[in-house]
Amino acid sequence: MSGPPFPRGPVAGSNGIGFFIIGKSPIGSIIPFDMWSTVISQYADSPIITTLISNWLQYIDQTVDIDAFFDNIWNINTAQGYGLDVWGRIVGVTRTLTISTVRFFGVEEQGFTVDPFGQSPFFAGTPATANFNLSDSAFRTLIFAKALANITNGSIPSINQILLNLFPNRGNAFVTEPFPTTNFILQSNTFNNAPWTNTNCTVTPNSGTSPDGTNDAWLWQRSAFSGVFSGEDRAAVKTPTLQTWTYSIYARPGTGNFLALYMSDNDGNNNIQVTFNVATGIVSAPPIISNSGSSNFSNAKASITPAANGFFRCALTFLSTTSTMLRPYYNGNQNNSYLLGSDSFSTTTILVFGAQLESSDNAGPYVPTTTVPVTLNSGPNMTMTYTFNFQLTSVENAIVSNSGVLPRPVGVSASVVQI
Repeated sequence: MSGPPFPRGPVAGSNGIGFFIIGKSPIGSIIPFDMWSTVISQYADSPIITTLISNWLQYIDQTVDIDAFFDNIWNINTAQGYGLDVWGRIVGVTRTLTISTVRFFGVEEQGFTVDPFGQSPFFAGTPATANFNLSDSAFRTLIFAKALANITNGSIPSINQILLNLFPNRGNAFVTEPFPTTNFILQSNTFNNAPWTNTNCTVTPNSGTSPDGTNDAWLWQRSAFSGVFSGEDRAAVKTPTLQTWTYSIYARPGTGNFLALYMSDNDGNNNIQVTFNVATGIVSAPPIISNSGSSNFSNAKASITPAANGFFRCALTFLSTTSTMLRPYYNGNQNNSYLLGSDSFSTTTILVFGAQLESSDNAGPYVPTTTVPVTLNSGPNMTMTYTFNFQLTSVENAIVSNSGVLPRPVGVSASVVQI
């Protein structure tokens, strides 16, 4: 024993360029305690004393633990597992999100709980859980976004920045504030009352919990294979000028999973059709336009937005030119068919709620009506709309819809639109 080495070699946390020995030299970000600073020179060559001090240092040295604590818990940029769970509790988000997964990949013979390629996951032997745990990387992004949401001033630029942080390099994502809207559909949630007509189908009130939490959902049921629809023969009287309109209705699966929307004009020669899967929340049959002579309709697009109590809000947006009247219709089916198509079952059911037709480029807050159109300028039904020009995965949809990461004023709900 000849005392400490001299000159002293590099230690963890120091710049040991030229002296570092791979596999031998200490590593880490914290400079450890130097035991030799406690030994006076006359005992430097005592093997018993130096061995006791060296062993004692190894027993109580917390450098590795402190380093690990800093990297795995304290530093959010490198934290993992439990460390990120701690940060989630601090900012107010959880790693586990609720996701609706009720259908699987399969073939037609299995019935109507299956989807083709690209729509639903493979069946794993047990029903898919509605809870999904985010990976560390995704959860870290969510924590940063929620931390920003906690201190934001609630302005449009601030919320847009949160969206950019959540979905970098994915496309345009932005928020629009609540705006006054007029619902031109009469008896918007009284589907058995004029001007609604029900052809080869029946509607039953008070058949389920609606998106607003009341027992106001309607059970719509077929009584024929084809020629089945519900609609208004007069919904909106408009000037024959170029206007953007959005027709929307809330729907939830019954024995059928598909809602078909149909828009016609004053003479019935022009129409738009689109179909939605209200079990998985996708536009399952894209908008198609049929114009006969006047070319009244153009620029059709569809969106579907999760709502409360298992509902989705299905919306059809389009441009209308020469028509002076718009006539909205809908039906349900099990075959993903358009409204003018047929269904392989004559008793298919779906639940519906709250029809709306408005002069807007997206679905605004739902406005209940009775005998006249109603305009909403403010109130609890006002909705902030988060719009994405790219498709969200089910996990991403849960993040923006359920995690609370997107701020909104008290009493104002938020909807998500994908275009």
